[in-house]
Amino acid sequence: MDIEAQGGYKDDPEFDELTERLADEIFDISATNGRLWAHLRASNPDKAADLAAKNRAQFRSLKADVERIQQWPNNLPAQKYTQTKLVREFAEAFSEFQRIQKQIARGERQLVQEARKINPPPETPAYKDIDGAPGIELQQQQSFEEQLRQDEVAYQQGLIEERQEEIRGIEQGIVELNEIFTNLSNVIAEQGSVIDNIEANIYSVAQNTRDGAGELVKAARWQRRTGGRMLCFLIILLIFALVIILSVLA
Repeated sequence: MDIEAQGGYKDDPEFDELTERLADEIFDISATNGRLWAHLRASNPDKAADLAAKNRAQFRSLKADVERIQQWPNNLPAQKYTQTKLVREFAEAFSEFQRIQKQIARGERQLVQEARKINPPPETPAYKDIDGAPGIELQQQQSFEEQLRQDEVAYQQGLIEERQEEIRGIEQGIVELNEIFTNLSNVIAEQGSVIDNIEANIYSVAQNTRDGAGELVKAARWQRRTGGRMLCFLIILLIFALVIILSVLA
């Protein structure tokens, strides 16, 4: 009998393609989250910020696919299980990434505060010659040191502005992703119980199957033992009949 004709299974290439693509993307995002945590632990904020920007772009690109899988019309248990499982895994990866972004922003703000605490070196005292006029060499040295100080201040200010720009980008990304996937928390709360029920039913069916198989094994063993007893009884009966026949013939 055709399996598809029974209604238990329906080939759906579009659904399979969508779920496989989503599964691959979620795996890639989760792997990137792991690398981000590693950069944070190693105090590499610049690498973490660059990698976070890549992850944000990947989340944005998945908006349409996530909405499609959430709204996919199906009544098959297998598809429903895959659907809710993918949505839950995506929501977990999304929540983890938002935590990572907040941690990156916190680290960037700390670097900005530390940079602002750097004080410029004290000015070099203006030494003078014996006649009271500042020496030419001292003037040149002071001018050179002042230029170095200004360059250092400008460099530190540039770093501060760069950090502040990264912080604004991260904070904007957090808000943007929250707006894009604003319904994820509600959906995961609803579908989490669904997938838990499905998993419980699958476990129950598997347990019932194992119990049924055990009963079949017991029945087979009992049948073998019963068959062995019957065979012994028949052999004894044949021997007894043979003895009677031989005694009659004698």
